[in-house]
Amino acid sequence: MNQAPAKTESDFSIEKYGERTAEKVECDEQLLAEYAALLGFYIASVAVLTGAALEHDRLPKRFSLLDLALLGIATHELSRIIAKDRITGILRAPFVNYIRSAGAGEVEEEPTFHLAHQSLFSFCISLLLLNKTSRASDARGN
Repeated sequence: MNQAPAKTESDFSIEKYGERTAEKVECDEQLLAEYAALLGFYIASVAVLTGAALEHDRLPKRFSLLDLALLGIATHELSRIIAKDRITGILRAPFVNYIRSAGAGEVEEEPTFHLAHQSLFSFCISLLLLNKTSRASDARGN
């Protein structure tokens, strides 16, 4: 009996992203490349605008309670976008397999390794983002 060896290592290649779905049009590698270009343009734009605001000292020195509440909501929304949105699929592609569209610009994916779950991924992303934004605030003297 010739059995295939058990797969012990995860393959972190983008080419494997859509291998488990029939919806090949929605997870095409070319589409992922276009999303990567859009995401890169957005990140570069935010970096340039933030740099200009820092140079002209246009950022606030202290945060109010309303600012902190808004930061919490924004952290939740950003972590949801990173964990579930179609356009950030390029960031998740090495770690998940595309299953199908979940509607409203979101996708259903499954992890390529056994220990990760999508809700755990989203939770960890939100903690990481909150940590980085609060450290950035501390570095500015708040």
